[in-house]
Amino acid sequence: MVRVTNSDQRGQAAIIRIFEHAPVSRRKDSLYKVKFKTLANDENEKYYAYTSQEINNLLDRWHYYNVLFNNNPKNPRFKNVEEVTEDELLDQCE
Repeated sequence: MVRVTNSDQRGQAAIIRIFEHAPVSRRKDSLYKVKFKTLANDENEKYYAYTSQEINNLLDRWHYYNVLFNNNPKNPRFKNVEEVTEDELLDQCE
């Protein structure tokens, strides 16, 4: 499970870097499985979550995103994504 950086009743939030995303099946309305690493931990752990095609179309590999997850750890899904630039990341680290 993803380490919490900001928690509320809607789920967890984290800054992630995506390295792979692919459809779960060949169906037109299939979910996408997104594999990523978080910036919240120093370990080299990889995680995954599912998302709709609409959100998946906003995602690019090797980009950073501020993501809001649902509150179901057995079926993690992205509820909201917002791209974070490297300059914004550096500002947050200072």
